[in-house]
Amino acid sequence: FNAARRHLDEAREQRLELEQSREDLIQANRELTRLSDRLKALERIAEEARQAKTEFVANVSHELRTPLNMIIGFADVISRSPQLYSRRLPPALMTDIAAIRRNAEHLATLVNDVLDLSQVEAGRMALSREWVNLSSTVSEALAVVKGLFEARGLYLQSTIMLDAGQTTLPPVFCDETRIRQVIINLLGNAGRFTEQGGVLLQCR
Repeated sequence: FNAARRHLDEAREQRLELEQSREDLIQANRELTRLSDRLKALERIAEEARQAKTEFVANVSHELRTPLNMIIGFADVISRSPQLYSRRLPPALMTDIAAIRRNAEHLATLVNDVLDLSQVEAGRMALSREWVNLSSTVSEALAVVKGLFEARGLYLQSTIMLDAGQTTLPPVFCDETRIRQVIINLLGNAGRFTEQGGVLLQCR
């Protein structure tokens, strides 16, 4: 009788534990369902934000392209046909117009890169690699930031360090637009944060 009573008490305790486990499992399922619904809502919000950002980037890029193309077009016309303005334009003005065209083309390239924002965020930014004359790329970057240094009364110098037997820098296999952008950014920061003196760019 005592053994049977003890087994009965144990069975009751196990049943209570089983009931408690069942309640815990039901509660866990409810919490899981709630979290799943919340996650779906957050995913929907994130997707809507991503689409809105993509549309914004596309619209802004389009709005920037139009005036940039006009700037490039007018600068090109002036450079190619200065006689349209009935008199010979000063060489200094022609140099400035060439700088405007060069900078506008660089900015247009960067605007086009903005359209690849989704690829950048996914870590899949496309690189257009080719053999590049680095000396020309450096010269173009220097021409872009030259006005900043002149306006601040700073000097901007560059030297190309050649090894023995070299007559020029060897070609570099890279994305020229990205390299030019890096050099321009570095020189631009150097110009803005230099109070006096100037900047020397060495390329080797």
